[in-house]
Amino acid sequence: MKKLLAFVLLLCILLSGCSLLHGTNSTHRSSQENAYKVLRCDAQNFSVLYGKDFTAVSSEDGATIYTGDENARNKVDISVIHDGDTTSFDVTEYFHYRAEDMENKDGIKYTLSEEMTQGSTGNGVMSGAVYSFSTEDGTVYRSEMLVNTGTQLISYSCYFYEGEGEEPIKVMTDAIKSYQPSADYYDSHPLVIGGGDYTPDPDDGLQTPTPDQSQQPSNPTGMGNYQIEAAKPIISGTTRYDGGYFSVTLPVGWQIQTMGQYNSFGFRAWDPQNPDYEIFYYGTLHPFNKSQDAKSWNQSNAGYGFPYNVYGDAPVVSQDNAADLFYVWNDFASVVTKYSGTAYQAGFSFPQLNNFAVVESLPITTYFSNIATDEALIRGSFCSSCCAKCYGKFCASIYSAGTYYMGGVDMLPLSALSVSGVLAPQDSFVEVEQVLSDAIYSLNFTDSYVNEAQNYIKNTAEGYMAANASLQATYDSYNAAWSARQISYDIISQKNSDATLGCDRLYDPDTGEIYRAELGFYDSYDINRDQYSNPNLQIIDSSTENYYLDDVDYYITN
Repeated sequence: MKKLLAFVLLLCILLSGCSLLHGTNSTHRSSQENAYKVLRCDAQNFSVLYGKDFTAVSSEDGATIYTGDENARNKVDISVIHDGDTTSFDVTEYFHYRAEDMENKDGIKYTLSEEMTQGSTGNGVMSGAVYSFSTEDGTVYRSEMLVNTGTQLISYSCYFYEGEGEEPIKVMTDAIKSYQPSADYYDSHPLVIGGGDYTPDPDDGLQTPTPDQSQQPSNPTGMGNYQIEAAKPIISGTTRYDGGYFSVTLPVGWQIQTMGQYNSFGFRAWDPQNPDYEIFYYGTLHPFNKSQDAKSWNQSNAGYGFPYNVYGDAPVVSQDNAADLFYVWNDFASVVTKYSGTAYQAGFSFPQLNNFAVVESLPITTYFSNIATDEALIRGSFCSSCCAKCYGKFCASIYSAGTYYMGGVDMLPLSALSVSGVLAPQDSFVEVEQVLSDAIYSLNFTDSYVNEAQNYIKNTAEGYMAANASLQATYDSYNAAWSARQISYDIISQKNSDATLGCDRLYDPDTGEIYRAELGFYDSYDINRDQYSNPNLQIIDSSTENYYLDDVDYYITN
């Protein structure tokens, strides 16, 4: 089963940056065009790309790519199983009955080995499942990815024997990334996977061409009355911070504050030059009331002191919605401050999440899934303590110790486990979120500290999770969910940021470089191109919006 999950994770990694909107990008890679062929399915009106070394056929039922002999098991099937409104489609029911449907079709008994929802945002859903069946040559796996665009349901399935899944999954990944709902799309478009965003795997035989130096601007000038400045990297590099009993890799120049111990260990790290760039991790946060009735009962008994006074002040969080934690984040921080040194160890601190709102919430499966009532990876918007508009990528597992009813009210509180956050200004969040996510989950405790924590359990009977194992497991799920989601929110956030800042975003189709210019520049530039040193700039529109996912190379200001 671990191998199956590894295949699914490989697919998630390869799909990182894949847009279900199928936007195009004008940065073409000749090496890719030479490496791929077009597979047209006229009957279902779609086209995909596949490696030139493979064979493929299409029919009324869809299309098939063979990664070996056509009589062998290893292959990829692609088909549009529904055209029309798909917003009410039930993916769980689909996977539940899929094995039975396949058995009725080909007479082979299929077993649903693993089901894993990869991501859900807006109208787009990408979900996966792995089935298996037995043959005289061994067990064959069938990994299916179902893409729901809101107007189509597209099924991608690859078959492989155990240990032979990497190549079919790569072929399926290319199909997903290159899929176009038009059979003749590639008659007039370059044969490039991912619309220019695809980065070849070092082992796949593709080489990234060396850019023609004659096309590379060197510190571009000549922008009339406007000034042009090369963008400076927000994060110049990372370095390992050694905290003695733990270590973590942080951006160069950042500060760190630690707090708590064992299962309550936490840290905050930030850029002292711009505190809106911040990450945090808290092993355990508690308590939270399950309902307003429970909170009110504790408030009525606050005069008796601890724990009623603390629980009476604690905010309410639904045990079925991890996102609730971040709506009451500031309230919980106030409770910790109020009882610092008594109910809470001194030194705990939290960033401010003012006017928090959920942008998207992705279900995940972590180390804590067997005890958690809800787990989620959450993208939210908020206003920082510096009054900047920011985005955050948050993760939390909600845990209930059980139930204890008094007067029909469940009084046992909730805890939040493995709570993490990546915070950054909206205009640069996309640029830094991955390196900051890597930093959080680089946290590692020494073996002696973990052993010490386990001894602490025996003495106090407090539950302790194996920190290093839980961190790695959470990070794997965290990345899988984030990579497999639609990237439309990233594009929308960049557009909104530009609108707020009063900017247009431009690109050079020859070099792929990105410019952000003050409003007004492009209107004049577009009708007077011959007066500028670089007359090639184009404004990013709906057909080239994937450029919003690239870092800004230059700023044009008045």
